[in-house]
Amino acid sequence: MSEYKLKVLEKKIVASDSVSIKFEIPNSIKSSFNYKAGQFIGIQAEINNEKVIRSYSLSSSPDTDDFFQVTLKKIVEGKMSTFLVDKIKEGDSLVVTPPVGQFISGPKERHHILFAAGSGVTPIFSMIKSLLFQGAPKITFIYSNKDLANTIFVEELKVLELKYPQFSVKWVFTQQAPDWENVNFGRVSSTLLESLFLLWQSAYDPLFYMCGPEGFMESIESFLGHKDMTVLKFEKKALSVQKQALMRMKLLLAYSADTKKYALR
Repeated sequence: MSEYKLKVLEKKIVASDSVSIKFEIPNSIKSSFNYKAGQFIGIQAEINNEKVIRSYSLSSSPDTDDFFQVTLKKIVEGKMSTFLVDKIKEGDSLVVTPPVGQFISGPKERHHILFAAGSGVTPIFSMIKSLLFQGAPKITFIYSNKDLANTIFVEELKVLELKYPQFSVKWVFTQQAPDWENVNFGRVSSTLLESLFLLWQSAYDPLFYMCGPEGFMESIESFLGHKDMTVLKFEKKALSVQKQALMRMKLLLAYSADTKKYALR
């Protein structure tokens, strides 16, 4: 895969130990960096005399943003994430591979139901912006975090909720919840999912998307399995050129009003 050295145009703190990084894409290589919402790039750097490569999802949207941006959270003992959060500066350059990945949105004429935990919001946020731009009729986002300080894109999501009546966020906090209305406290368990289940019912066939840690994914998979959603596409994705096993998963289903069954779209 081709590699390009890109300059960091802007680095912004977006939550506790989390940053967004915007890259400058020269006109001569812009075609190589065309992308779809939900895709990711590879970033390479020399860290303590070791070549390190990791993959990070784009949080920008090709439909709504005039910039090219990834968002990430520092991981304990994470070499690249620690380097990017603590060391990299505006004006520095990083070796980057072009966008790839199949975790992208389905047909817009659906009820898009998206789940994310922590920094798993990154590709989900990109898809939400694109789906809203494209005119998706209904989007529900279930978003889990430890507390408000660790929650990425809070203000941006609130702005989108006010602007688009077809879009709603269901906030879930596992350790400390803010004093907001309609906030859910605790983990995304079968009990919580059952309480949210009626929100998924609409005139539009639903599509489900997930991104987050393994335990988060397993809870949702178990719940959907008990709802007779018998045909699932549920993939663990290796998202980097060096076969890094990141905990990102995808669930993409379509509901048929005729057969009352969920199937692959």
